[in-house]
Amino acid sequence: RVKDQRIGIIRFYSSKVREFTAEELDFAVAVADIGAVAIENAKLHEALKQRLAALKEDVDGWYQFLAFS
Repeated sequence: RVKDQRIGIIRFYSSKVREFTAEELDFAVAVADIGAVAIENAKLHEALKQRLAALKEDVDGWYQFLAFS
């Protein structure tokens, strides 16, 4: 969960049919939350890289424009 929004599903298996304890479920939720944060960070990083590339193109364009002015 990121910002109270679910972004995926994670499934945990056991070799035996049983119920998971509250502690195991809390651990599973913590693992899922960390995974969600990692996914969100990767998305933000990619968006930032794309924005930086666009800004570099803009700056290059301005340098070329000013150089020929």
